[in-house]
Amino acid sequence: MQTTSVTQITCRVAETYTDEISTVQVLTFLGTSEEAECLVSNMFEYSEPLSTITGMTNAFDADTNTQVITLEGTGFGDDTSVIEFYVDGVAQTVLTAADTTATVTITEMLDETSSDVQIYFTDGLPTGYADFTSLTVVPTLVSISPSTGSSGGTLITVTGTGFGTSTEGVNLTHDTSGTDICDEVNMISPGTFTCLTTAMEITAGDSITLKTASGSYSCGNTQTPDDCTYEQLDASSPVVSAATVSSSSTITITGTAFPTSDYDVIVLFKGIESSSAVIDSDTSITATFSNGIPISGTASAPSVHFVPTSSSRRMLMTLVDADLQLIAIPSDVTVSNTLSVTDSTNGLSCSF
Repeated sequence: MQTTSVTQITCRVAETYTDEISTVQVLTFLGTSEEAECLVSNMFEYSEPLSTITGMTNAFDADTNTQVITLEGTGFGDDTSVIEFYVDGVAQTVLTAADTTATVTITEMLDETSSDVQIYFTDGLPTGYADFTSLTVVPTLVSISPSTGSSGGTLITVTGTGFGTSTEGVNLTHDTSGTDICDEVNMISPGTFTCLTTAMEITAGDSITLKTASGSYSCGNTQTPDDCTYEQLDASSPVVSAATVSSSSTITITGTAFPTSDYDVIVLFKGIESSSAVIDSDTSITATFSNGIPISGTASAPSVHFVPTSSSRRMLMTLVDADLQLIAIPSDVTVSNTLSVTDSTNGLSCSF
């Protein structure tokens, strides 16, 4: 079923899987499963397709930073609105049409390979369609945003083509060291994912490539190639140098290069996020845990995350709805908060 209204129903009929022209009787049933009265002839005759497809190729278009499919054949016509191209059940954008060729932009794919490609013209499936029901594209990196971050880790957004929500092994690779730089990856939509970078230094001149389970792929953005560069330098990153327990519910953190505007701060200790935290200066932060600092017999390092003040969210929780994060460079600084017994239980008994 394609569309319905009070006066009209349009539908796409099933294939006959035969080269013979056949005539069938069409019956219409309403939502109540009642057969509708037919006041006209209900005979439908299948006809030979007017269009034929003989070729399908794809390539990355550097002018638009998109994957473009080129169809070849006959009888296409020049009206793009009557050509439908689906990948994984999703309609793609038809760019151009001429009698023997048409181009299509791939706007969405679940993975770099699909075996669910459908092509329709005005009169339905073209002759030869069965040879072009699968598609494989080469993943391509297009942009990394922001272009700079903290060496302690930064939440960045990566865009590209040829990968989607079903693509496995998605990451970014620092070519110089061969290190995968994303500690956590969250696929936002086909062609877009967030990456929480690992704690390391990356210079603007270092090459970064897109990685999937099938291989590594370079930047295809020749119009603005700097969009694929990223750096996180120790010299410009916030650093934690000391942390002390100030009270039963507060930890004071000292360091350097803490942002004093445009950012809020969240402190994690033993996996628990601070109830609130204040950037006192570019060298001092006070973190408050309303239920008390988590008990820790073993010294552990606090983690300091800076998030934009425009963010409507306070909890880090997951990367699904996370905004830009800057993480202070970790150090050997640790904090312990051992349980202290102030009253003896001697002489007490349990009631159960």
